[in-house]
Amino acid sequence: MNKLLQWFTGPIDGIVERHQARTVVIFLWVIIITCIILWPFSQQYGSEFPFIPTIFVSLILLFFYKVTKSNFLIGNLCAFFIFIATVNLTFKSGGIYSLDIAGLILIPIIALNMVGWRSSLVWTLASTLPIFYHFKASKNIEILQRSRDQILGFELEYFLILHLVILILPIMMVFIFIKLNRSLVKEIENRNSDLDEANEILASQTIQLTTTKNELEKSNKLLKKYAHVTSHDLKQPIRTISSFSQLLNRELKKKESNKERIQTYLKLISEGSARMNTQVEEILSYSKNIDKKSVQKIDVKVTIDEVIADLAHQINENQIQLRISDLPTIQGIPATIYTLFQNLISNAIKYKHPARDLTLDIDAQEKDNIWTFSIKDNGIGIPQDKLGLIFKMGTQIDSKKEGFGIGLNTVKEFIETTGGKIWVQSQEGIGSTFSFTYPKFPKNAF
Repeated sequence: MNKLLQWFTGPIDGIVERHQARTVVIFLWVIIITCIILWPFSQQYGSEFPFIPTIFVSLILLFFYKVTKSNFLIGNLCAFFIFIATVNLTFKSGGIYSLDIAGLILIPIIALNMVGWRSSLVWTLASTLPIFYHFKASKNIEILQRSRDQILGFELEYFLILHLVILILPIMMVFIFIKLNRSLVKEIENRNSDLDEANEILASQTIQLTTTKNELEKSNKLLKKYAHVTSHDLKQPIRTISSFSQLLNRELKKKESNKERIQTYLKLISEGSARMNTQVEEILSYSKNIDKKSVQKIDVKVTIDEVIADLAHQINENQIQLRISDLPTIQGIPATIYTLFQNLISNAIKYKHPARDLTLDIDAQEKDNIWTFSIKDNGIGIPQDKLGLIFKMGTQIDSKKEGFGIGLNTVKEFIETTGGKIWVQSQEGIGSTFSFTYPKFPKNAF
């Protein structure tokens, strides 16, 4: 059935348009089948309804519809031909007494199903005209008598069949109309369901896009700060190279150079150069791959050893004592973990107490799925009025020291991005302890 409908209607995209097309085709076939069934009875009982012409006209309209695809044209043509046939029949089957006049009810129903309510209203008004015409004509006694003679000329079976047709055919058409409309409603509901699912997916994608956008903005903001900090961090290996280059130059100028010392200086210069190269590469990697793919397992002890190697000149010059406990392996981006500890350690060196050697204690404690790191120093400490501002950009403990006050601010953002937190405990003149938590499974690795 569907293949037959599709052959006449062709592929139609719109739901409503496809429904209307099926309605036109189905009703034309209903008319054809009804005429085929009633045609034998019409010959037997004397009905003069043009069943055969109606069948041919309906077939022509079917193929004409396949070409035009016009519901309005074919629907109104169908209503027009049946209207003409029925009205013509009333003049032969009893005028005002003719039951064919009652059959005019089919015309508005056909128009409603095939075209729409406006055409149905027009054909309803048109169908009243024959009724009023026959009523007025029947005022003439001769016409009235002729109408009575016509109606009495039919056999009883004729009236039985006509009554059944007038009863069944409109009900069948309304039933088909309801059935088609239910299928239309069901298809629309399915489309709405699909649309709701599509909207949910779109809403989910919008949320993901918004989240990604926010993360990207946050990453870009962090990257800018990271660029400032790392540009500062690169000074450390440069200073190492510069310091030991000067020492090497002095050693070479001596008449009797110490080869072991020269080799040591060259080794430290080479290590500083390698460290600087590694940092540059990691900065580029960080800027291009701020995602989980760049996360690696990091041995914190190795990272701190690298920081100490880059700060070797300052550590030796200030006779700094380092006490480092057992440190874990964590998940993260090497460049950012290096920057984190480099900032905290170099910050402690920068603010060492002038009256005593600096002592640094680096420790890590495990609890549940969190590591708590601490870096304790015996430096100058932090004034109470700056303790609450120490992690804000632009805050400096001592205005005479070099720097822009962005290191600790960036460290704080690094830590908080992973889901951890950082805090400081300090007494002015005694020292400070910087502590931070780091999840074993960080949300982001900076």
